Amino acid sequence: MLKKRSGPVHWKQNPATKNRVVDIQHTATGHYLVRFPALASARGVAHVTVNGNSLGISCVVRDSRDDGPDHLVDVACYYPDDRTHNGEPADTQFTVLFTEPKSRVATVDTASGLRSGAPISVRPLGVGEYEVTVEGFSATGYAQITPRGPDAVRCRTIGARIVVRCATIVGNHPVDAAWTLSYADRTTPAPFAPGAYVRTTDEGLAIDDARSYNSAGGAMKVQWQTPAVTGSGSRAWAPSATPPRSPSPTRVPATATARTGSPPPCRTARCGSMSIATTPTGCMRTATSV
Repeated sequence: MLKKRSGPVHWKQNPATKNRVVDIQHTATGHYLVRFPALASARGVAHVTVNGNSLGISCVVRDSRDDGPDHLVDVACYYPDDRTHNGEPADTQFTVLFTEPKSRVATVDTASGLRSGAPISVRPLGVGEYEVTVEGFSATGYAQITPRGPDAVRCRTIGARIVVRCATIVGNHPVDAAWTLSYADRTTPAPFAPGAYVRTTDEGLAIDDARSYNSAGGAMKVQWQTPAVTGSGSRAWAPSATPPRSPSPTRVPATATARTGSPPPCRTARCGSMSIATTPTGCMRTATSV
């Protein structure tokens, strides 16, 4: 059920735009233009996450801009640099989240300079590495990061504090790059949306309760699936974290983190849409993963 909010009316609640849908144009191999109808916003931020059986593929937001009453998100996806690929553009499934930040969500877009939700500082630590400080927020929230701009790069968060590390997909070389980061502290990133985030511990794939959150208050657990040849996957349950009898699947972004070193890329395979959200999450490590 759509809920009313202050500011612009949701396009599905507006008689003039209710029949419009999100449009995706496949402009070239690995390149897509996503149009969100009647969602022009100077405060909105866009994140992209790879879905489906696409281990190793990465996506970036090349551009995010208003186009009249609509908002456009330009997405590009790339194969990894491995034995069979050389970082070339890749057609794949993905999810784009475009939202205006709400209370207890802080965002920073280093490409546009947008900062919202809280005072945020970004301090360069070296080539391709940045420390992010969000004032007034705890260190137990969830950070979602998306590379921003035309280059084929991967960016990851490292450690308990927010450190962003970026490197080229081809060759795994540290590189200065633009990125967008959203940080949710005991809440969900999207306004009026139920949800959850789960962070696992370093050992045993147990849930780190201090760094996990479920807006519905339900218990969550994680278990291994059968490891694939190229990596391993995990499955997470978040009971009642999504609306019961939801008419469409709910998408979940997956972010790899590590206390030290370079975490492998992860992606969401699919998500259940009933009262229990079942989210297989696959991760793989290649010789050149960031």
